[in-house]
Amino acid sequence: ITPAGEWYSAGATIESDQEVAANIGEELFWSPFVDSDDVSVTVSAGTATLRGQVDSWAERRAATENAYEGGATVVINNIDVN
Repeated sequence: ITPAGEWYSAGATIESDQEVAANIGEELFWSPFVDSDDVSVTVSAGTATLRGQVDSWAERRAATENAYEGGATVVINNIDVN
């Protein structure tokens, strides 16, 4: 419940796209499940697009989770699995 007069949208973020992209980059860098050198990230209007190539479906799924943890409201995963 939000206080009267406050605007709220589920999934809305108060961070800029640049901040979200940086946060996702940090999540990927520290992830033991994803080789961050293999994944590129762009963010537009809170939607993160992931590109690159990884070695497994588990690594691909982990990258999606990292993007949400980094603040993306929507994740488009275009990562290829070798």
